[in-house]
Amino acid sequence: MAWLVALVVIPLLLGAIGYGLAERSRSQVTGPSGGVPTLTHTSTPGATRKPPAIPPISLAPLSISRKGNDITLRGDFPDDMAKGALLEAVRSSVGPNVNVIDTIRINPNINALDFSDAGPVFSAAASMTDFKLDVNGDTVTLAGTAATTDQADAVEQAADDAWPNLNIVDKIEISGPITLTGSPSPPSPGPPR
Repeated sequence: MAWLVALVVIPLLLGAIGYGLAERSRSQVTGPSGGVPTLTHTSTPGATRKPPAIPPISLAPLSISRKGNDITLRGDFPDDMAKGALLEAVRSSVGPNVNVIDTIRINPNINALDFSDAGPVFSAAASMTDFKLDVNGDTVTLAGTAATTDQADAVEQAADDAWPNLNIVDKIEISGPITLTGSPSPPSPGPPR
């Protein structure tokens, strides 16, 4: 008798389980019925989102000027370590025959230009006896007289590499012949007549 009951009940039980699974998968495909909740953004009409305000870089004014064998440093630095980076960059690039006149003041309440990677700028400008570098806000201005366009370009490129997030203004003049790279050379004169 138990076999007979098991023979009838087990297929019914399996059928009920299969039917339940079929209904469950059908409801997952079609999804719930009724209204579906949605998310909406509520804002006042005409309101626009303001981008976050990024404060501009405001560096303390600084002037480095060379006249012959004298280089004068004027401005403020926040500490002796920052000032030391400038002195090292200048002294290591111009050699012992140049006098460095240091009038830098220490003011811990200011932001100053970082000179830790500035050695190549002063090395490229080492032969310019009237080189000048000014810092004001977020702008570094280069001036002086270069012997060639290559030298002027090297100074500007070194400044771009040292301070990529600042505005570099190149006011360097060329004293020698100006060479244009990539330009055709002027036609040569023909044979004399």
